[in-house]
Amino acid sequence: MPKRRTDDAVHIVMTDHFIARNRPAGDLLAEKPEPIESPTTAYHGKVVPYYPAQLSNSLEDQLVIALAQVTDQTNSQDGLSRLRDLIDRNHPKDAIFYADLAEAYLSSGDAAASIPYFEEAARRDPSAFRHFELEKALIEVRRWPDAERGLLSTVAQEPSDPRIWAKLGWAQWQQNKAAEAKVSLQKAIGLDGEIPELHNILGLVLLETGDPKGSVEEFREALRIRPAIAEWRLNLARALASQNRAQEALYQFQESVRLKPDFADAHAGYGHLLASRGDLSGAVRELTAATQLRWNLWRAHYELAMALEKKGNIKSAAYELTVAAGGFDPSVRAEAIQALSKMR
Repeated sequence: MPKRRTDDAVHIVMTDHFIARNRPAGDLLAEKPEPIESPTTAYHGKVVPYYPAQLSNSLEDQLVIALAQVTDQTNSQDGLSRLRDLIDRNHPKDAIFYADLAEAYLSSGDAAASIPYFEEAARRDPSAFRHFELEKALIEVRRWPDAERGLLSTVAQEPSDPRIWAKLGWAQWQQNKAAEAKVSLQKAIGLDGEIPELHNILGLVLLETGDPKGSVEEFREALRIRPAIAEWRLNLARALASQNRAQEALYQFQESVRLKPDFADAHAGYGHLLASRGDLSGAVRELTAATQLRWNLWRAHYELAMALEKKGNIKSAAYELTVAAGGFDPSVRAEAIQALSKMR
């Protein structure tokens, strides 16, 4: 009787007691990859009790069954309406049911519908945890002032949680409160400096408020922790370019494009810097890629036109200027119209 690895628990070796005429082919003890559940292989359908096979008609048991339907979006369409109806009709005491329904709405992409249930959960359980759930949902629906007010209260209740400070900083920055955002984000980093997203956001705030040197340091910290994020490479490249550190910026643009070849903004930024350094062929290559990947990059169309004109390709330059002149960026549109008039 041969020994072999099982298919469901791949690190276990068992003795196969099935008597077969011929031994199975291949190395039965060879390592097997862990089975990975994906959206296509995961179960989607009605969730039913395993043991006991039939639950009671009590409100608690019915809530548990309804909640099981929405967990991991297993049967969310039926489960959402069932759980909502049970809650709205019976008003259970436990905050967790309201919070779990709200989370189910969030997972389904309906953040607005989640807000009243997060609010009710926080009313029934006024802990920092419940309030933080609500405030994250408010951020999802871009209710920045409401989120900031709630986060200020929550961070006073739980001042040692870097996540709350981080969300507060983000909400403040979205309201153009750069000074307050900087303080909140620095507080979050002081509590946990190994959360890379915090360094990236603080870098953006510093770059926007005229501190490119500080922004470079923060972007480098973010990339030290997670080096393969194309968007952060682009942020660092822009900060370096703003300091006239062209060689370093070129490398970061190249890395951003390498990590994410379809990243239009990275191609556009790379092309802009190449054009400023007189590499017209490289600029045309990168700016063409940017405009092909995302048509509404009006500045990229304009800069591509300028590079093409310098290379003597007047017809293609005029076409790109016409596109830029028809775009929705008023400053680019004005520049493109002026350039077209001179060309004619």
